[in-house]
Amino acid sequence: MPAYITRSQLNALVPPQFVLQALDDNSDGVEDAGLFDQILANAQLEIDGALGKRYTTPFQNPIPAIIANATLIFVGEALYTRRGYGDEAKPNPFATRAKDIRADLAEVAAGKVPLYPTLNRAKPSGTVIADKAKTSSPAGRTSV
Repeated sequence: MPAYITRSQLNALVPPQFVLQALDDNSDGVEDAGLFDQILANAQLEIDGALGKRYTTPFQNPIPAIIANATLIFVGEALYTRRGYGDEAKPNPFATRAKDIRADLAEVAAGKVPLYPTLNRAKPSGTVIADKAKTSSPAGRTSV
C-alpha cells in the first residue's frame, strides 16, 4: 500500500520541530519508533473507510489530490491532538479543515462530487474568424 503523503509534505505544513515533539512521548528528543507510520496508517484507514464503499482501496499512485490533502489534514490534526490541542484554550489548528474534508469525502462517497476533477463545458465550442472575408464577383474580381 503506497503512503498517501510523504514526510516532506507534512513537514511543509507542520513545523518539523513540532512533528518531533508530537511523536516523542518519552521526551528523549527522538521520535518514538513506528509512531508516525501508525498515525499515517490511521489517517489512510479513515479515508479508505469513507470511500471504500464506492472505490477500490487502498488508492494506488498517482494518489488523487483530495486523498493526499485529506491525509495531510488528518495527520496534522492527529499530531496536534496528541499534544493536547483541541479545546477552547488550545484549539487544534486542523480541526475545522478536518471537519470540512470529512464532509467533502462523504460527498465523494455518495457520488455527489467526483474523485477526479472533470471539466464539462456549459456551452459547446465556438469559432472566431479573424481574417476579412474574400469573395469573387461573377467577373472574377476579388472583393473584400
